[in-house]
Amino acid sequence: LRVVDVDYIKDYELLVTFNDEARRTLLETLLTGEVFGELLDKDKFIQYGLTRVTIEWANGADLAPEFLYEIGTAHNEESTLSEFAEILRNRRKELNLTQEELAEKVGKKRAI
Repeated sequence: LRVVDVDYIKDYELLVTFNDEARRTLLETLLTGEVFGELLDKDKFIQYGLTRVTIEWANGADLAPEFLYEIGTAHNEESTLSEFAEILRNRRKELNLTQEELAEKVGKKRAI
């Protein structure tokens, strides 16, 4: 079992794609102690990358792919669009943009 892709969803939640399926993984309750506790700082939490088999954060923290798989929940294709919309909505709010302002920035007119 290995992690082949990872996407930040929000807060301390990641969409982890394994070599056989994708699982939504919420990590907040695991972020304790000297190494993982640092990741409660969201700026540090989003500083991750992939090794040959799992996710590793910039501070050296990592979790076994089997553990990530076990604590994750199944992700199905139907939820992909709603998750993507949620990510966009949260990011738009972080940037303090209205839907119209965002549409203007990307060169699109908002559908009515």
